[in-house]
Formats: sequence, C-alpha cells, structure tokens
Amino acid sequence: MPSIHARMHTAEHMLFRSMINYKPELEIIKVETDEEETKFFVYGKLDWDTMLNAEELVNKIISEERDVKIKEIPIEEARKDDSIRGRFDLIKEKNVRLVEVDGFDKCLCSGEHVKNTKEIGKVLVTGFNSLGKKSEIRFKLDAFSELYGLAGIARKLTTVMGVETGNLVPAITILRSNYESSKKQLRELQNKLEIKPEVKSINGITYYHYEFDNYEKQQLNAQANKLLKENSVVVFTNKTERVRQILIYSNSRISAIDLLKRVTKKGGGNEKSAMGVVENDEIKRILHEKSN
Repeated sequence: MPSIHARMHTAEHMLFRSMINYKPELEIIKVETDEEETKFFVYGKLDWDTMLNAEELVNKIISEERDVKIKEIPIEEARKDDSIRGRFDLIKEKNVRLVEVDGFDKCLCSGEHVKNTKEIGKVLVTGFNSLGKKSEIRFKLDAFSELYGLAGIARKLTTVMGVETGNLVPAITILRSNYESSKKQLRELQNKLEIKPEVKSINGITYYHYEFDNYEKQQLNAQANKLLKENSVVVFTNKTERVRQILIYSNSRISAIDLLKRVTKKGGGNEKSAMGVVENDEIKRILHEKSN
C-alpha cells in the first residue's frame, strides 16, 4: 500500500487537472500536503459548481483504475508537448521527471506517487476560499464520515427550509438576499438616528459616552466624527450577539489605547483610536475617574 503522502500528492495532480478542464485559466501557486487534509492555492476565482464538477470527474478517473507512469525525458521534449504541466521557467536540468496518469494528466514532478489510481481512494473537496485573485482549495481522502455528516446537515436543512433537496440552494440564496436587504434598511435607519450621549467634563476634557446595539464599526466611526472636538474623548459601547465592544476616540492629551487598557486587555489601537471587548459595564466607571 502506498504512503498517504503518495496518495494525497497524486490526488492533488488529478484534482487540479479536473479543475482546469472546467477553468483552463487556473494556475497553481503552491501545495501544502498533509495526512489529514491537503490544500493548494491557485490564481483564479472558483465556485462550488466548478469544484463539484471537478470532484465528480477526479473520482470517475480514479475508479477507472488508470496506471500512473513515471519516466525521465529530455526537457526539450517536454517543452514541445503542450499537454505537459510544469514550471518550465524554473527548470535548469537537461532531463526532467514526467508523471503521467494514463490518458488524463501529464505533469513534471519529483514527488512520490501511486502506481495506479485505484490506490488513491475517494476525493472529497472539503472547501475553498476566494482570496482576491487567488483561491485556496482543501480536500481529504476517503472522508466518508465527513461526507455523511454533510449529507445529514443538508437533509435537516430541507426540513427547516420546507423545500426539497434540489431547491435547497435557491431557497437559502433568497433567504440570504432578504437578510442583506434587511440589514441595509436597518443601517439606513440607524444612520438617521440622532443620538444623545452622556456628557462628562473632567480636568478640562469632555467625555462623550453612548451605548449602541448591533451597529457596524463604520457607522460608529461616523457617529464619533460628529462628536469629536478639541480636548474631547468619545467612548462607545456596542452590544453584539456575541460580545460587548468598546470603541474609544481621542482628540486630547488622553491616549485612546491607554484608556482602553484600563478596561480590558482584549483589544488594540493607538493614541487616537482603540477598540476592544469588555464583559461588563466597566466603561462607565472610568468616566468618573480623574484623568492624569
């Protein structure tokens, strides 16, 4: 039985070949092979339709038990074959190692591989992330328990959403669109809200404090800019679903980050602005402290 590295590495070759069958413009950047889960990075944008089609194709080829052939050929011969993948610009040797999955993929590679695709097992794409112009792809081999887990989640969602499996993605897409629309309407209403902050004057510095409920940071910054004047400090607390945020803005001799550190160690910033997380209402305490 070949090593897990050989199986993963050959599977990566084949999965990428399957992907460029649907998206020829993709270019591989780097590969990080691991026994549990392998990930690789490509130039180009991806979507689930592409990845599911590629997953289906790679597993079809694997099931056909194709031979994996390895041989050395002259670099000039490799350059003439457009079906061979490789970083030709980095190769200085006269001879190169060609790894060929019979009738499916040809790639220049010095790594360890299986002798036949039947030794690989089933490929499961566990996820991908779009990172600007790049994408990260993750996959596992023979991850049957994870596959059944994902199938179970999908079946539960059909009951929650009240739709058949085939209509699940469109139903969730509509739900997401409605959610984003509601968020936008809420932000518009919040932006129109005229706030009346608590005001304290301590040693020549005016402190403004106001408590928000589930506002976005961009909105809080805009509200702070309306209040912040010379020799003033604006302190906002913002209740979210998971944590209580504290945002401090200073246009005075008082450092925002130093003020934040009196309340919590969870956060960061600079003299002008700082943001962190608090577990209780400690912020009101500092408004009554004498500032140095």
